[in-house]
Amino acid sequence: MIFLALMYFILFITINRYSLVLGNFSQLELNPIQFDSGQLLAEQTRGALDDITIIKYYDSNINPKHDYGITFYISLLGFAKSHCW
Repeated sequence: MIFLALMYFILFITINRYSLVLGNFSQLELNPIQFDSGQLLAEQTRGALDDITIIKYYDSNINPKHDYGITFYISLLGFAKSHCW
């Protein structure tokens, strides 16, 4: 029972976060049957794949090399060029 209450609470906050932040309490989705929980959980945990990859890399390389942010800077420039020009 506690697990179900916890899952409902997490899904409720995730689904209704914009309405809660904006104070649109009349637009809150309260019915758990209306929650698309499978798709929602898959979407919310997608970012964990990057974390797992980074942890594996640092675990398998004792002295990992880094580029001091150069890769991020180059990708940021590429993104800006493709979207702003």
